[in-house]
This record gives sequence, C-alpha cells and structure tokens, in this order.
Amino acid sequence: MEPVIIDTPNPPPPAEKVPWGFWATLGWMALLAIGWLLAQFVVILVYALWLMFHSGAKVPDPHQLSSRLESSGLVLSISTLISAPVGIGLAVLFARLRKSLPLRDYFSLHWPGAKVAALWTASFIVFMTLGDVVTHFLGRPLVPEVMVNFYRNAGIVPLLWLAVVVAGPLAEECVFRGFFFTGMQYSRLGATGAIVCTSASWAAIHLQYDFYGMFLVFLTGIFLGIARWKTNSLPLCFLLHAVMNLFATLETIYLLR
Repeated sequence: MEPVIIDTPNPPPPAEKVPWGFWATLGWMALLAIGWLLAQFVVILVYALWLMFHSGAKVPDPHQLSSRLESSGLVLSISTLISAPVGIGLAVLFARLRKSLPLRDYFSLHWPGAKVAALWTASFIVFMTLGDVVTHFLGRPLVPEVMVNFYRNAGIVPLLWLAVVVAGPLAEECVFRGFFFTGMQYSRLGATGAIVCTSASWAAIHLQYDFYGMFLVFLTGIFLGIARWKTNSLPLCFLLHAVMNLFATLETIYLLR
C-alpha cells in the first residue's frame, strides 16, 4: 500500500521504501515505552536499595521514597543517562527491522544548512521569550518548582547538565520527532496529524509538570514538529530542544542566586 501524504513539503519515499504503518508504529512505540520505563525503574530500584542500606536495612517509607525521587536531581540525571540509550537503541532497532527504508531517511538525518538552522533557532528563541512573557503575565513561575528542586539536589551538577541538555533531548527527539513522526506522517494522518500526535504524546511523558507546564510542552512540540516537517531535519530539532533546555537550566541557576 502506498503512503498517503497530506500537505507535506518533504518528498514522499518510493512505494517500495516506506516506514512502518500507523498501527505497527503504535505497537513499536508501546514496546519502546515499556523498555524506556524499565530502564528508569532499575535506577529507582537501585536507589531504594541504597536507601535501605543507609537506613539499617529497613524498607523505605513509600511516601518518603516518592518525596526524594521528586526532588533528587541525581536520580533524574542517572535515570536519564541510562534510559536515553535504551530509547534510542530501541527506536533504531525497530526502524532497522523495516529494511525497506534506510535509517538516514527514517530519522531524517539531514542538516538543513547554516542559514536555515540560524533562522529556525532565532525564531525558536523568540517563541520561548514570548512564552516566558505570557507565563510571567499570568503570575506563574518561569521555572517549575520541581526543576528548581532537581537543581538544588543535583548531587553532581555536570551530570545533570549532560542529562538535561544533551541526553534527554537526543533521546526524546530520536523517539518522537524521529521514529514516531515518520510513521505518523506517512500514514493517513499526514504531516498535520504527525505534528499533533507527537506533540501530545511528548507532553504526556512530562508528568513532573502541572497542566499548564504540560500545555507549554505541547505547544513547544508543535513548533518542533513544524520545524521537523518544513526542514526534514531531525538534527535541527535536537539543536532547538537542547537550546530550550539550556535556557531553562540557566534560568534555574539565575533564580537560585
């Protein structure tokens, strides 16, 4: 069956070179999510065992464990650095199983050029600035309290920077604007459906935020999805995502001064 392309500037692949279809992509994404969560669960389990060791082999109170996890930047760093290769590896594995489409095309591993990248980066900075202005106008904190707590309890600060600015964006873009986006784009949903679906699912994994924070993540996902669609470049999406997390981390440092 030939893919249905709806209003997309990206050239459609030949009929014999198509990604996984809609349902297959959702199935692979479910398996990927399980693997991703299991990797994070291992980190949490090790952390719980570490707490038991330092508390005289007593089972830690669930509420105490939950409270520590919600504020431990070190656990966030380690879980991100361990689960990121798992997410990327599974996405690449599932894409490779679809032997008809090269990985370079499946993940849109194309650089749009310096001028195009600079234009999108400048536009994204304007987008983030407008978001901060609206957030401030609504009387909400520019940086969620949970992120402030993560940085306060980072443990190893460079590790947190590596996780937040590099590993997290790389894994999330590879999975959402890479594997998932391609499968949705070349289904009956087309480019518009791919942008909305990837943005909504990406926002849904940010459970550490409240509804307003998740809504901002969704809007950011729309911007990144449009960038992915217009430029056919996943590396550009990673760059924009990394810039966003870098700015958020710098804002956190400024607030803690």
